[in-house]
Amino acid sequence: MSDRGAASSVRWDFLLSYAAEDRPWAEWLAWQLEAAGYRVLIEAWDLVPGSNRSAHVQRGALEAERTIAILSAAYLNSCYEQPEWQAALEADPAGFKRKLLPVRIEDCERPGVLGPIAAIDLFGLAADVARKNFLHSIRAAIKGRDKPAAEPVFPSARAITEPAFPERTGDKPAPVSRAGRQACRRIQETSCGGWPHSPWHTGLPAASQRHNVRAVTEQMS
Repeated sequence: MSDRGAASSVRWDFLLSYAAEDRPWAEWLAWQLEAAGYRVLIEAWDLVPGSNRSAHVQRGALEAERTIAILSAAYLNSCYEQPEWQAALEADPAGFKRKLLPVRIEDCERPGVLGPIAAIDLFGLAADVARKNFLHSIRAAIKGRDKPAAEPVFPSARAITEPAFPERTGDKPAPVSRAGRQACRRIQETSCGGWPHSPWHTGLPAASQRHNVRAVTEQMS
């Protein structure tokens, strides 16, 4: 599963660059990579007693295909770990070969030349999700493309819900309650001329008004 490339000098697929405070993250990432079949150079495991750290960094920069920079506030505030990622950036300043892969384990800024480089964000994720996202991103970086395995869902337009048509309750008007019929009868029995604000007041003679009220009452009963 490793990407050795054409150069015979490549001995490792990845060199891990990290701050001392982030060693647990570095070891976890190295374990995931080696379990997936990649060859990893990590100081925590490979800088054994008697080794020279400067030679370790130089060897990794020359013989590792890619460098993973584990970004955190501690890493960005330390100048001691910067030679590894600087060497990877100098070897591929435009990023076409994706020699430098920033992995953010904290929601931290990427200052300077690190800013434009697309990063792998693992902070705030559960272990299973972080492992899946990390290895998926690593494979995409090696291939240079992240095309999905399945066809994307057709992006249909949002459905516009049309207001429902008001259902008819019948050709006849709704039945009038008993209290309503009684009120109408009282109106019928009372002269409308004394109700200046009555809806039945039409300006017609009282006899005509009573006739109109009687007709309406009969229709509603």
